[in-house]
Amino acid sequence: MFSSCENITLPEGIQIPSEDKNQTAHHPQNTLPDQPKAEHKETPQLDQPEVEQVYKLPLKQKPIVKIPEAIKPEQPPFSQDLLNAVKNWARIPKSVFPAKPVTCNLPVSLLAKTSTGQVIANSQIPAGSETQVLGIRGSTLVVAHLQNSKLRGEIDIDQTDFKQLLAYRFELNKKKRLELAKNALAKKSDAITPVKKAAPSKTEQDVIPDPLDFGHGRFCICKECREKRLAKTGNLKTGFGIEP
Repeated sequence: MFSSCENITLPEGIQIPSEDKNQTAHHPQNTLPDQPKAEHKETPQLDQPEVEQVYKLPLKQKPIVKIPEAIKPEQPPFSQDLLNAVKNWARIPKSVFPAKPVTCNLPVSLLAKTSTGQVIANSQIPAGSETQVLGIRGSTLVVAHLQNSKLRGEIDIDQTDFKQLLAYRFELNKKKRLELAKNALAKKSDAITPVKKAAPSKTEQDVIPDPLDFGHGRFCICKECREKRLAKTGNLKTGFGIEP
């Protein structure tokens, strides 16, 4: 009288749930209590504006360092104006003497004589030493010992740096005259009431610093060497030179 359950006809709308292979896992007795979920901690993030400030601000403020170009030495030239002033070295103005010390390329014998020509002392300075220039005879310079002017000798002009010394004086005198004229013009344009001033004397115009070597050579006339000489020697008045 009984037939298989598979042959039982159920009313419409009623179904028998199928057997779940994982039924035992979902059985209330086998179901574990819900485990508390681990609390999720968010990783703190850096503030984006601060990150930009740390990495970008130094790049914007990085200074650009400009390396100044080294000033090149500027040796005084034997200009045509200079050669005209010294008649091509044949007639050097007397106002040049006594000149600043010059360097001799050769040893120089110095003698001290009496008015009658008797030798009472002698000395010799080695090559590369400085002597005081007292005058010139043709192309020969009359020189004297720096500490004793009575000890005198002679040396050819081309065996010294005397010509370079005159070129140095000539060019600096020229630059000084240009600066004086420029300053006078600037003062005249800035003054409310122009006041006529006396022209600078020849001695004031001829004031130039002693030739000193600051790394470019003894007679360098570049701006750097000129400024260093002025700072070193101050307003030293010599009162002799060559008219530019």
